Amino acid sequence: MASRKRLSKIETLRHRTVELAQMAALGFVVTAGSSAAQTTSKSMQPETKQAATSRPLEAKLAEMADSFAERAEPEKLEAYLTAIQNLVDSGILEQTLGLNDEAPAFELPNATGETIVLDELLESGPVILTFYRGGWCPYCNVQLQSYQQHLDEFQALDAQLVAISPEKPDNALSTTEKNELKFNVLSDAHNDVADSFGLRYEIDPLIAERFGPMLADFNGDDSHTLPLTATYIIDTDRTIRYAKVTADYKLRAEPADLIEALTKLKAED
Repeated sequence: MASRKRLSKIETLRHRTVELAQMAALGFVVTAGSSAAQTTSKSMQPETKQAATSRPLEAKLAEMADSFAERAEPEKLEAYLTAIQNLVDSGILEQTLGLNDEAPAFELPNATGETIVLDELLESGPVILTFYRGGWCPYCNVQLQSYQQHLDEFQALDAQLVAISPEKPDNALSTTEKNELKFNVLSDAHNDVADSFGLRYEIDPLIAERFGPMLADFNGDDSHTLPLTATYIIDTDRTIRYAKVTADYKLRAEPADLIEALTKLKAED
């Protein structure tokens, strides 16, 4: 009987992950985790192939999440979903910077060791700033590749794209090269800049047991911290004009939404 109950719980978690993935593909923002997700519709699109193809990044990430949920070991799936829910329950999402907040100034090294200064970038126009976990994360790589594909469109709207992770510069360089990125990828040691945006968190102890040594190698410290996945558009006066922050690492800002926000911002000039 106990075994049957456990199987039922795991199947519920698996179906919940698939459900969240499908919702993401339809343009929903998921702001909670496995058990009681609160959702707000960004685009009330019908469940059609057209809806998925109109938001290709979300569709790809949803497909990846669906595939993982179907093949993952039950204990691993439960640990990941519980970690997301615990992160939501921590209240961190209420502490992050958001729309109309002032972005903090920073300077960080890029993959080749050049120091990149936010205020200097903003002299040329708005900045798309995206925080990702690391080159070891398949969802992050898909996001970065997608943004690279839209880089010309971002630049046509006078925007520069910058990605930040806690990876050491050498690992940031590897991420840049393997994804053929043509924008700045910055190394945020100890997640200090992420912390200034309210994004830094310590990973769940169960996850740390499995991934702690890997993170220490990639990031050069044993703090077991990561940034929430977040994407901002920062105006030239450092005002945040767009923000998507989520506790679920499988969800990222869609390029079409960034282009829409940049178009509106340019029209205001």
